[in-house]
Amino acid sequence: MASATKTTRGFDLACPYCGADDAALTLDVTELKTLSCGNCDEEFTPRQAVARAAERLREWERLARWVEMAADVTAEA
Repeated sequence: MASATKTTRGFDLACPYCGADDAALTLDVTELKTLSCGNCDEEFTPRQAVARAAERLREWERLARWVEMAADVTAEA
């Protein structure tokens, strides 16, 4: 009986969990469902990665709005 081998495909994207952009994300191509980070060893689905990235983007958007508002307030003073 032949044994299954684990085959992966790497992607040059930042990890949505640890933020490392120097550790390629890999996809298990035998099942095409799970990505993993070589830096933090987190395993996640592509949809989980998108949701996590969207949350990080919302955090940056909140910060950008706050900075713009603070600049407007200090310019008026």
